[in-house]
Amino acid sequence: MDSASTVKVGGKKRDPCWKHGRPGPKRGDVFCNHCKKIVKDGINRFKYHLAKIQCRDTTSCTECTEEATRDAIATLEAYDQRKATKKRTTEAMAAPRADLSSIGSHTDVGTSGSSLGPRIQAKGTLDSNMENFFIPCNTPGAQPGFLGTAWNKEAHQQAKVACARFFIYNDVPFNAISSPSWDQLVTALTVAGKGFKSPSRYEVSGPLLQDEVQNTHALVEEQRTIWEKNGCTILSDGWTDGRNRTLINFLVASGGQLVFLKSIDASNEVKNAETLCNMLDEVVMDVGVQNVIQVVTDNAAAYVAAGRLLMARHLTLFWSPCAAHCLDLLLEDIGKLSWVKKVVEDGRNITKYIYNHTWVLNLMREHTEGKDLVRSGVTRFATNFLTLQSILATLPNLKRMFVSERWLGSPYAIELEAEKVVIAIFDTNFAKIVEEIINVSFETLIDDLLFNFLIFQSADFVRFFISRCRNRW
Repeated sequence: MDSASTVKVGGKKRDPCWKHGRPGPKRGDVFCNHCKKIVKDGINRFKYHLAKIQCRDTTSCTECTEEATRDAIATLEAYDQRKATKKRTTEAMAAPRADLSSIGSHTDVGTSGSSLGPRIQAKGTLDSNMENFFIPCNTPGAQPGFLGTAWNKEAHQQAKVACARFFIYNDVPFNAISSPSWDQLVTALTVAGKGFKSPSRYEVSGPLLQDEVQNTHALVEEQRTIWEKNGCTILSDGWTDGRNRTLINFLVASGGQLVFLKSIDASNEVKNAETLCNMLDEVVMDVGVQNVIQVVTDNAAAYVAAGRLLMARHLTLFWSPCAAHCLDLLLEDIGKLSWVKKVVEDGRNITKYIYNHTWVLNLMREHTEGKDLVRSGVTRFATNFLTLQSILATLPNLKRMFVSERWLGSPYAIELEAEKVVIAIFDTNFAKIVEEIINVSFETLIDDLLFNFLIFQSADFVRFFISRCRNRW
């Protein structure tokens, strides 16, 4: 089966052309949904049937739509392009002086912009002479033969040590080795072979960086065609950097792809509704008003007013509040309730005391088997509720810790601050209230959030959410 342009469905790889057919009565047969004919020998032959291209005894489909024909041709061309790229890579690795620029180039195979012609007209076979796959070493400076290095375990081990030292001595996170760019680096160095000279600092920060910037702009331009075809969503994300500058990032989402468009330094701007609306309008005009379906911002009052002004200017788009920010505001309002505020404060005092004393923290981890109480969330308000959830889960272990001989014999046990922590932990009402808060906040009320978020405007929804909380409590 052709593996080009496949997607995973139910854990198995399925070709997108399966939407135009289904498995036939025998293994390998494909039943065409358009002309009701059965195509033998698998999905690859079925693509030629949809593409209306003669391939051995495959007949062309006379009833399929233009979309089905385009899908089939696109998958076949993608397969041929990958096959041609693989061939160029093999040839470059076999050459004494490999030209890295030839790998992955976008030269078309065949004529008329399509690579289907040569593949259909003649299907060549691999040369049986294995000498063609190895590199001659009869010239000075030539790359050594493949067999001469493939089995050189010592050289391979030294290369691995050099890679490890780069990560260790430059303080690079070890998970960076899983990056696709690292695989590309290793492959490129292998193709370059002996005599490759590392680029200088000037080259990396100068021309090579500029080339990558141009490539990134080219990728963004390619995404614009998807925006024009499928529409897109503009997302605004404001944040403050280490120098207390107010930055606003603008991203575009479409077709499962998220593209960073630009960032604006709004430190000198008064962030009122008119200013924010002008910023959003500038991004909308850059993307194209006809391509924008909705604009998503946080739920601050200025952004709410700016969203309404933007919808008044452009009647074809919608403004939507950020669901994560709405949930954060809901947790903030829940935390302002008097009895919830007291429990949150008690939980904060418990974690603050334990984590401010190294000996107590080590004793706590011994009783909780290494588990921590503080669980960081996206926002401060989410962190408070997540911490309460951790305290509730480890409450039996905390009680055993504060009645253990090590704790009772320590000087910390007679401190006034420690006595307040112990009283809160052994208070039965504290455990009941924390459990109720967790159950209501993270289970039942989340259902209301998902169901009612699309029904209410942001301000009305917050009031509705809080009223439901009060009714249940």
